[in-house]
Amino acid sequence: MIISILFALLTILLLSGGAVFYKLSVKESEPYSVTSVKTVAVIVIALIYASFTGAYVDITSVGGLNLFYLIISGVALGGAWLFYSYALKGSELATVQPIISFQPIMMMLMSMLFLYEGYRLLTIVAISLAGAGTVLMSWKKGNKRWMLFAWLSVVLSAVALFLARTGAYSVSYTLGVVVQSLVVFAMLWVTAFAKGKKNIFSGVTVKGAFFTVLAVLAMTLAAFSVQYVGTIEGVSLDKYIKLGALMLTVTGGAAMLKEKPSSVNVAGIMLVVAGVVVSIF
Repeated sequence: MIISILFALLTILLLSGGAVFYKLSVKESEPYSVTSVKTVAVIVIALIYASFTGAYVDITSVGGLNLFYLIISGVALGGAWLFYSYALKGSELATVQPIISFQPIMMMLMSMLFLYEGYRLLTIVAISLAGAGTVLMSWKKGNKRWMLFAWLSVVLSAVALFLARTGAYSVSYTLGVVVQSLVVFAMLWVTAFAKGKKNIFSGVTVKGAFFTVLAVLAMTLAAFSVQYVGTIEGVSLDKYIKLGALMLTVTGGAAMLKEKPSSVNVAGIMLVVAGVVVSIF
């Protein structure tokens, strides 16, 4: 039980740290350039992991529908990463991250709509509370363009994960990540050329690249540490981890970045907490 709690706390720390690092990376850099560094870091880490674990990474072995689904999901993933960078560029971490944390619920809704997976009434109530809380947590006066980018990121990331899971389920996770990331990398070159840039890395500073790599490392380590989180008396800690990461990001991260949530944002936090509590039952 103690080991599970320790890994849960570590995962929360890594997730919130990754979000803070990524916000720092886009502060003084172009979003598409930061996303390019992120993509390269993901590919390198995936290949390093494959070499250490002996995972089979042969892109030529992917064909047919698997390749089609991975390319389409890669396009969606690239859009999600890029829109996330633009959202963070245009607003505070404390307002963007609550929307991004809605992605698992978006996946649940897609499963209900397209896979006809049924859920209990309490689950629907929990989703409604969390959704309302997310809107309030992210509420901010002024230009709402960043909010559009954040919601587009959520929808596209859910679509990418949904396509990868349903269409390319026979492909190993590491191989799938590499193929998707290569598709994202190609997309970013197109984006850069459309902006008249000849180098997709020209818009990122050394500090921005450094924080981007730290963010990717933190998120990767979080993905590993969460695998060692078990259950306590039959209760999964997954929901607590997501809630804890969100709370730490909004409070601790906002404090580091000198962001001040409004009373409306605090009310949203309370609704999200209520939604998580209901979902436990």
